[in-house]
Amino acid sequence: MTDDVEAEARLLKPICASIAQNGGAPFPALAGIELDVPARVEGVYPDLVHAEDWGAAVEICSAWVSDEMALRFAQEFCLFGTAKEIAERLTALHADGVTDVFLQHVGSYDPPTELIESVGSAVLPALRPDVSR
Repeated sequence: MTDDVEAEARLLKPICASIAQNGGAPFPALAGIELDVPARVEGVYPDLVHAEDWGAAVEICSAWVSDEMALRFAQEFCLFGTAKEIAERLTALHADGVTDVFLQHVGSYDPPTELIESVGSAVLPALRPDVSR
């Protein structure tokens, strides 16, 4: 959750690259994100989605995923933005028949505490304003 999607979207580069690397390149391509990521990426351990050093993985993935591509990926495939924007997107997805979403934070070795707290304190109340906190 962020107020600055443009700056924060770059953190999604390893996830976007990993999707392409594992055969999913046609899906980002539907949104105009053309990716050609090698099967093995040097300098990222153990792999892109589980990178020990997330910042380094972001920088390495910049060779294949531009900031503009990461922003487009965030906008098209992620629940990313302000709490209000995320709640609106969830509401629209539900109206389209989506019943489940997968929440994943960036970074592998940090617990998703911030994500859990943000969703619980800001997104859920925006979805259900009639429920007292």
